[in-house]
Amino acid sequence: MGQRNDLDRLSEQVIQKVYQCLFQAVGEDYQEAESHLELETHISRPFMIWDFINRNLIKSFSETNVLYSTKKRGMWEVLLLYDKQSKMLLSFMKDTRFKDIRKAKRGRQPQYIRALLLLNKSLQATVKQQKLFYITESECDNDQLKALLDSLCANFMEPVISEIKHHALIVFSSNYDQLTSLNAYMLDSDLDIVSEKDMLNVAKPIMSNEVDKVSKDDAKHKQPKLTGKANHRLKQKELVALKSMQKDKQE
Repeated sequence: MGQRNDLDRLSEQVIQKVYQCLFQAVGEDYQEAESHLELETHISRPFMIWDFINRNLIKSFSETNVLYSTKKRGMWEVLLLYDKQSKMLLSFMKDTRFKDIRKAKRGRQPQYIRALLLLNKSLQATVKQQKLFYITESECDNDQLKALLDSLCANFMEPVISEIKHHALIVFSSNYDQLTSLNAYMLDSDLDIVSEKDMLNVAKPIMSNEVDKVSKDDAKHKQPKLTGKANHRLKQKELVALKSMQKDKQE
């Protein structure tokens, strides 16, 4: 896309932590809970995974330059992260939900998303979705959305609203307890994509500090080895890449 990708301001460390938190939540965390609770049906799965995701993100970023805020919206709770380094406000969504709200009429789009996109009002996508007509926000609607944005950001440990530069939406998909996609999007007020970043291309498997015992002669050649979990993650990422290549060939 023609515009500079502001998502490049997100550090590899932040991307890595996000990847690890979501990977753990959709995989081992749910499997462990399922085993412990001896579930026979899985009705709660879509909602339970979000509790794991939010817990993992809050714990992982608790002692970093990334602040968090939670806000109850009806039956839902919205988690926001504010990265002080990039000055980006991050929120999270599943890819199926993301596709649905992009297709929906403005009145059916979540108000909290429209409020967050006020932070991107200076941005404009170069490629727009085809629509019969465009509706601009009324002054009254804008005031309501600004009030909602303030409310969403009210629970950060320190004031951040005046520091935020833009909002980025982290969108992911999972299948069979595996994280299959993880993308960051900068959206304009019409939910059109200004810029995007494939976070799976940046995230790396976790490295173990354990090394095999070697002789003194080989000690200086010690190399860190991947844990079993990291090997599993690496194979999963390779599988996702292979499927993507196959899809490209078919197209």
